[in-house]
Amino acid sequence: MAFALLKANWHAGYLWTAILQGFILFVCIISLPLWKVNEKANVDSETSESVGIMSSLKVPGVIFTLFTFFSYYAGEATYFL
Repeated sequence: MAFALLKANWHAGYLWTAILQGFILFVCIISLPLWKVNEKANVDSETSESVGIMSSLKVPGVIFTLFTFFSYYAGEATYFL
């Protein structure tokens, strides 16, 4: 959209955005058969036990990811206020 606004007017920006989103939708629809193949493979792996919150926090990188996620959204909320 920003490139379209630099090179044309806002009508063209919305048109280019709509065409890009239409292409992404087309790719998603074409890939539907691949989702079913992957779904059959996941049925075997879903038989494992579920993990609790405390044990999932012990996985390396989870606490950093949660902190980063919280910081990003706190910053975004502060920015928009």
